[in-house]
Amino acid sequence: MPLLISLKVATIATLITVVLGIPAAYGMARYAGRGRSTIDALLLLPLVLPPTVVGFGLLWLLGDYGPFSALPTGLSINIVFTWWAAVLTAVVVAFPLMYRSGRAAFEQIDPALMSAARTLGASEWKVFWRVAVPLATPGVLSGALLSFARALGEFGATLMVAGNIPGKTQTLPMAVYFAVEGGDWRTATVWSGVTGAIALGTVLLANNVGQRSRQRKKNVLPAVEFERSDFWQQDFQQQAANEQNNSQPLTLQVNIVKRLPSFTLSVRFRTTDELVGVLGASGAGKSLLLRCLTGIETPDAGRIVLGDRVLFDSERQINVPIRDRKVALLFQSYALFPHLSALENVAFGLPSSAPHRARLSSPAQKSASRASASQALASQALASQALADVGLQAFAHHYPHQLSGGQQQRIALARALVTQPQLLLLDEPFSALDTHLRSHLAQQVFSRLRAYPGTTLLVSHHLQEAYRTQQLLVLLHGKLARQAAPADVFADPQRLAIAQLTGPINASPVRLVRDRLFATRWKMPLQTPLQIPIQPSPAAHPKNDSAKHRISVGIRPQHVRFVTRTMYNSSQRLPQTAVKITDSSPATCLVSQPAKQPKNRPENQPENWPENQAPCWLANYRLQPDTVVLSVKLHSAATHPGDHHLCVIVTQSDWSHLQQQPFPWTVYLPPEHLISLRP
Repeated sequence: MPLLISLKVATIATLITVVLGIPAAYGMARYAGRGRSTIDALLLLPLVLPPTVVGFGLLWLLGDYGPFSALPTGLSINIVFTWWAAVLTAVVVAFPLMYRSGRAAFEQIDPALMSAARTLGASEWKVFWRVAVPLATPGVLSGALLSFARALGEFGATLMVAGNIPGKTQTLPMAVYFAVEGGDWRTATVWSGVTGAIALGTVLLANNVGQRSRQRKKNVLPAVEFERSDFWQQDFQQQAANEQNNSQPLTLQVNIVKRLPSFTLSVRFRTTDELVGVLGASGAGKSLLLRCLTGIETPDAGRIVLGDRVLFDSERQINVPIRDRKVALLFQSYALFPHLSALENVAFGLPSSAPHRARLSSPAQKSASRASASQALASQALASQALADVGLQAFAHHYPHQLSGGQQQRIALARALVTQPQLLLLDEPFSALDTHLRSHLAQQVFSRLRAYPGTTLLVSHHLQEAYRTQQLLVLLHGKLARQAAPADVFADPQRLAIAQLTGPINASPVRLVRDRLFATRWKMPLQTPLQIPIQPSPAAHPKNDSAKHRISVGIRPQHVRFVTRTMYNSSQRLPQTAVKITDSSPATCLVSQPAKQPKNRPENQPENWPENQAPCWLANYRLQPDTVVLSVKLHSAATHPGDHHLCVIVTQSDWSHLQQQPFPWTVYLPPEHLISLRP
């Protein structure tokens, strides 16, 4: 009889603990407000208190001297020394184990998965049941099993509140205790063995649940080679292109401010282009901008308008929920749901309510059931078509851990596009891929995006990807520094920081020295068609010499040219047969330097050289497949590899020619390639 009572009490207590513990664990895993530590401590308190103290607290609460004793007779609660008292004490002492295991399981879920579900239109209830609970199931099951073991072994609190009533409240621990008190060692041994066996089996089962969960994650199918396909050229692309031609591009208007403890994002732009690039250094606010557009982050002030819909307006207190914005975000990690297959991932954002199987009593219910079934079939067909569009219909029933990175990327893109969002946000979608796969997938994705009728914002550090967009937004320290066509930004960056973002750049401050434009870092007189607004001399205007007001000129390494010594004639302009340059690379070697040339000779003075020219010595070089990157120092020999003024990119053939020439070489900066740069 004690065995049956213990199993019954522990089972019911475990069910109640699970029902109460899962919401509490999920809520506390998400809650980050004031008093979180206090609430957490109160929920875990029964785990550290002596059982007798817990029992005394319950006895005082429910007994004749507790707060419930003053209630009217019909409302009074009197379960002391009843079977339900044993259940209550088991719930109280087992709850902390369920809560702690569940909270840890929910906290380990990648927040990107929850955000991805919301951007796909999922309600909070759907996010909880379709994403959070399945992913936290191993932790929840372990907590439930440990709670069962704890409820089975509860003694002190149960004895004080429920007592030891044979056949009614006498559980296994009390049967063992009173058997020992009565000298019945055989009975105590039997019940102790039964209790220990049940507890051991429960703990082993809890460990096995976690181990099997980890094993499933490691059970990866053999890698499948990335296949080249022509699915981008199929009829679906033509159909989407026709839809694009028949629709007007949406206008995206953004004017927001988002303040963080050590950073402020303040951007304002308007665009009607279909494909917009976002470029900026790490920490410039690119990802934060996307999170504000999706609604994952709420701006402190401003307005976001997409087409004729206001998504956010701080003055009018408008903040459209994430699921209703029709804005899809493709995360850097792709955020595929690991417990769903490829087909289920793509169909997640589609209506997929299953038909009811209960007996339908009215024609209206039957009609609603048929409509629900039809909708589910339509969603299934759309998801299958989306997988076919990205060439992965053969992988419909594979799970994310069974797919390559490129396949996961395409599934994430199909999942985002199948919901037909008005705005698609891509947060460095190729950053986790190797060079070959990145290039191939980028080509396919850009082809797919050209057929996508909505607006796309692409965040990327990759210059070639940014150059393929229709318009480029450049962020510097949380502010919009430039908005223009990519070709205009790369050709005329206007600011030094933007020039550095758009590729390697040689830069030098400039001044007017005796009415001549002079590059102070290069010690070189310059001639350029640019109109550079600088003050005549720092001596005349010392306050204007600060870095804040300093104007610079820049030139790309591929635009710098060399003139060999035999070709140079100081009385003539640069010959037309100048060496040309190209691209970039890795691998470093050092070159032994000749003795420095004396500086007191007239021809070695910078003022005596023609404009845009200077003698140079090689500091170091880096070999690349097709080009060589040279670092050169002007006017004197370099003392170490880092002692240089200019970076120059030359072809392998030009490098072979330069190696035959004695130092110093002559460097030439073509005026048409000089860029004016402000701070």
